[in-house]
Amino acid sequence: MPLETNIFTVNDMLFGITAMVLVGASWTIYGGVMGKAPRENIDVSVLLFWTFVASAVVSIVCGTVFQGFPQTSAYGLLIAFSSQFISGFFNYWQLDMMSRAMQKGHNGTVWSIVQAGFVFPFFMGILFFSVPLTWVRGTALFLAVASVAVSGYSREAGAGKWLIPALTAFLMTGISQSLSNLPSYYPEAECVSSVWRTAALSSGFIAGAVIRNIMRLPQFFPDVLASARNVKLWKYCFMLQGIEIIVNYFLLYPGMDSLSRASAGAVAYPLMVSCCLLVFDLYSLLVLREKQSVRQWSALLLCILAVIGLSVQ
Repeated sequence: MPLETNIFTVNDMLFGITAMVLVGASWTIYGGVMGKAPRENIDVSVLLFWTFVASAVVSIVCGTVFQGFPQTSAYGLLIAFSSQFISGFFNYWQLDMMSRAMQKGHNGTVWSIVQAGFVFPFFMGILFFSVPLTWVRGTALFLAVASVAVSGYSREAGAGKWLIPALTAFLMTGISQSLSNLPSYYPEAECVSSVWRTAALSSGFIAGAVIRNIMRLPQFFPDVLASARNVKLWKYCFMLQGIEIIVNYFLLYPGMDSLSRASAGAVAYPLMVSCCLLVFDLYSLLVLREKQSVRQWSALLLCILAVIGLSVQ
């Protein structure tokens, strides 16, 4: 491999890993808002609806004013926009199904099942886009799955009505993440900017919310409009929208593109989920001063090893 090509590969790998680590860390903020908003009588589904409406509007305006419409082939536009729109659609349903499962079962167990969906984009890259499956990456993936399983294990979980919606959310997570990663493997689609990809993703999420409420549409939109008078809702909305825009514009999509160019696109989502777990565990340990059990320490160690393994080229 020529030296110049090797340098570009290393730079792409370093930027991609850094971006995925920061994206994974940012997800803990979402978790904090999702936990705090209901305690202030804010409907999370309405909050997410307004967040993605704002994200779509801002992205379309920024893309139109500062970039213009993407200049690429119709094939590239089709892959970029359709994959992100459908990814956003499934992302909404993943959250909806996960919420249903958590209302009926143990939250930690449900969360661990859903987050394990990152195996889908990992094997998509290996099977269809020639991403090398080294023994280090394979071991790191196993450690990441083990960390999620250990983190969510509960003796009280049992079997019940929560399992089907949890497995459905797991499947939808895999589909959503795989589609989100798809344009990074196609040069014609990769050149569609992260701004326009965010617009398509947010539009798909909005479509999912509308279809979810299709049976009560006459009441859905009045409820959504009535919520617009809630100042606290907009506080959280702008917080989440700011995170969404910064992460998607500068980290998520550029990072996945960089990892794909370095033949490591498959590790993007496993790395993000592992970092999310790691940051949340460290937050609970160092900031909240929560006591850690042997199981939690084991999950933390597995997380660290997984992040290291997934970062190795």
